[in-house]
Amino acid sequence: MAGLLMKVAEVNNGDVCYANDVVVAVTSGNPYIDVEDVTTAGWIRIPLGAGALYSVPIGAKFRLPINEQTKGTMGSGFFKETVSNHGLLVKEEIDNHPARQAYLKRVLGQT
Repeated sequence: MAGLLMKVAEVNNGDVCYANDVVVAVTSGNPYIDVEDVTTAGWIRIPLGAGALYSVPIGAKFRLPINEQTKGTMGSGFFKETVSNHGLLVKEEIDNHPARQAYLKRVLGQT
């Protein structure tokens, strides 16, 4: 669990990516996530609220902004693997990771 908390501390407004299946249930607050649009190099903002259930595809780059709007957001994460094998990638870990490469091949239709 400590390893995951250390990773989460690096997340603030930076790019992150999951290498394992994770589903998050938002229980309170008004958070949003920004998901990378790999075809335009832009970002798609997805507003979430209490009761939202979301999952970002393995290998997709996204951001979890922490600001006045998102402070106080509560939720639960459900990991396919153990929490110690959470698969949260940050910064330089992302681009060359096999999960990211497989995602880009799927999305961009590369073989």
